[in-house]
Amino acid sequence: MIEIAKNKTATEKINIPFLIGDATTFSSGESFRAIFMPYNSLCFIDNNKLDVFIKNIKKHLRRDGKFLFDISKTHIGLFDENGKRIVDWSKPLHIKELNVHLRRKMEMTFKSEQNITDSIYFWEITDSHGQIEHKQTSMQFSNYDASDYVALFEQNGFRMTDKLELPFSRGGTERVHTFVELTLGDKASEI
Repeated sequence: MIEIAKNKTATEKINIPFLIGDATTFSSGESFRAIFMPYNSLCFIDNNKLDVFIKNIKKHLRRDGKFLFDISKTHIGLFDENGKRIVDWSKPLHIKELNVHLRRKMEMTFKSEQNITDSIYFWEITDSHGQIEHKQTSMQFSNYDASDYVALFEQNGFRMTDKLELPFSRGGTERVHTFVELTLGDKASEI
């Protein structure tokens, strides 16, 4: 995916450095004007490593820099009484750069006592010759919401400078997608 992104930015003549590493231990020796963790990426940081992660963000952010994230949390109402949720097969998605069609199915388990959701993904990958390959991956993500993350960042010297909440409906359930901007120090504006 990084190679695809590099090719696209080169084609568009956009200069973006792509740095790869574990967000909790990554060290570039540089500081940045902005660090952005898009669409729920923050949820994939282990809850037990959030303090280390936040300190690492702080280390890489310029004093006047901004940390931005957005999050759309899974609503607990989407899970059954046993904390389970099954998302049936998606429509095929064509990934032109790889010349494949991809579908996925998910089985999710909400674990409120650990503040995580376990997810198993089943993948169906069809190549240009019609050959089908099946794969399975699994992952955990945090059940924290935007306010939980903001509180953790504020405990580490950040201030929220902007927040936008956009309600949406998916599968008959009302949800909220939240965009947050944080800065270091006392430069926070009233929200």
